[in-house]
Amino acid sequence: MFTILFEPGSIGTMALKNRLIMPPISTNLAGEDGTVSDELLFHYAERARGGVGLVTVENVCIAYPLARHGAAQPRIDDDAFIPGLRRLTNAIHWGGAKATVELTHPGMNADLRYIEGETPVAPSAVPRSKDSLVPRALSREGVVEVVEEYVGAARRARQAGFDAVELQACHGLLINQFLSPLTNKRQDEYGGDRESRIRFLVEIVEGIKRRVGVDFPVVVRLVAEDMIEGGVTSEEGCWFARRLEEAGADALHPDFGL
Repeated sequence: MFTILFEPGSIGTMALKNRLIMPPISTNLAGEDGTVSDELLFHYAERARGGVGLVTVENVCIAYPLARHGAAQPRIDDDAFIPGLRRLTNAIHWGGAKATVELTHPGMNADLRYIEGETPVAPSAVPRSKDSLVPRALSREGVVEVVEEYVGAARRARQAGFDAVELQACHGLLINQFLSPLTNKRQDEYGGDRESRIRFLVEIVEGIKRRVGVDFPVVVRLVAEDMIEGGVTSEEGCWFARRLEEAGADALHPDFGL
C-alpha cells in the first residue's frame, strides 16, 4: 500500500530519492550561542543515515533576540553562522539525504526568558492568552523589515548548502498570527480580508524567490485550521494553500494553528 513512499519524488527542482520526509523537531542540541554543536551534527547525520529522502532541520532563529524560540536554538541571522550550518548540511548529504531548514519567528509567543528584556512583536497589540501580555504591534516599516529577515535567512541557508527552506506558518507563531483574524486586527494592507492577511507570507515567498532564486524550493508549513473558534477555518486554509501556489511555493506542509 505504501510502496510509493519509497519511490523517487521531487519538490520543485529538488529531486528526492524517496518520499520520506523528516519533519522539524526541536532538540535543544545547538550551542547556547546558536552555533552548530557536535551533538546537533551527530543527531542529524544519524537521521539522514536512517534512509529518509529529506531531513528538515529544526526551527532556526532568523533575528536575534526577538525571534529566539528556545534555550539552545540554531541561529541563521548572521553570515557568521554559515560555516557551522555548512558542516551540518555536509553531514546530512553524506548520510544520503537532502536538507531543508525551518525558518521561524515566534512573534507574540516569544518566551520572555530568551528575548533579553524586549517586548515580543506581533501583527497587532492583542493580549496573549497565556499571560495577558500585550505585544508590540509591528509598524508597516517593521513588517517590511521582518520580511527581509526571512529573505536574508533563506539566502544564508542556500549559501550553507541547504537544498530548500521551510517557512513556519502555523502553531501560533508570527506568520500564523498574521493569517488569523484572532491576532491580526490591522487596518493597513497587512490586515482585514484574507488576501490582506496573507500578504506578509506572500511577500516572504516572493522575496525569497526573487533574491535567492526561482530554482530554490520554498516549503510552507501552513496552518490548515486554527484550533480556536473565530480563527482560520479549514475553508480559509484551503484558500491560503491555493494563493501560496500562485505565489511560487513549491510544497505545503499542513498543520494546526492557534
